[in-house]
Amino acid sequence: MFLAGLVYFPWTLARLVLRIRRERFDVVNLHFVGAPAVFVLLARWFARFRLVVSTHGDDVEGLAARGWFDRWVFRSLLRRADAVTACSDFLLDQVLRIQSSTKLKSQVIHNGIQPSPAIAAESNGGIFAAGRLVPKKGFDVLLRAHATDRTKSRLTLIGDGPERERLEELARALGLNGEVRFAGGQDHARVLEEMAAADVVAIPSLQEPFGLIALEAMSLGKPIVASRVGGLPEVLDGADALLVRPGDADELSVAIDSIRNRLRSDATFGTRNRELALRFSARRMVDRYLQAYQG
Repeated sequence: MFLAGLVYFPWTLARLVLRIRRERFDVVNLHFVGAPAVFVLLARWFARFRLVVSTHGDDVEGLAARGWFDRWVFRSLLRRADAVTACSDFLLDQVLRIQSSTKLKSQVIHNGIQPSPAIAAESNGGIFAAGRLVPKKGFDVLLRAHATDRTKSRLTLIGDGPERERLEELARALGLNGEVRFAGGQDHARVLEEMAAADVVAIPSLQEPFGLIALEAMSLGKPIVASRVGGLPEVLDGADALLVRPGDADELSVAIDSIRNRLRSDATFGTRNRELALRFSARRMVDRYLQAYQG
């Protein structure tokens, strides 16, 4: 592997530099500082272009666990970048803790979505959650919260990942037979259909730099229960939503019950979230990136 790296590393770098020169790119926007980062960093020595570095989550939050070389590349990119973006105020604060000298050239560009079309879906009275089945998503906390639900409502969990078997075992151990549906990975249209049919969207994350699922739930006019962590409070500011302590199954359970009680007296609770979601339009996101490219 080492010898292969000695051969392919300079070849890959040379191809990148030649492509930038041949196409005369004015801007290179590196999204998520991962494996390609070192090539982009070195390309600055051989080609002229405006460098925009866009951070999105694990590239920042997982940096401390990576090796010294990855940390050096990350800091060097931030120093040499012409502009730095983050998808939330929370994440930008993390970036500036790593390299405070980037403050004057940094800005937040929130993720954006196209407004979801109205989906005609009969309410199933259930709870909906979606995401990759990994520890940081906190789905084990949601299962423990759901175990206290005396209404025996259905929890639909869409997504797949390395935690699926453990979560299924936990659901059985909690006696949730028939009350939890592990739907696996689904296409985006199906995710929106399932979300539209639920009464409440739950986001029990332990770590969440932005929270795109929260934005999609808002776009559908759904009430939300989410952890008070990362960028979720920014996305849900002013929304029909309740925020809870991350990792607290009891508080999560109480919040879900509170929203369902509210829905019994006000069936429109959550619908105004559709208008609030327009703050995060894809058009606005694109315009902000174009401004960053122009300098």
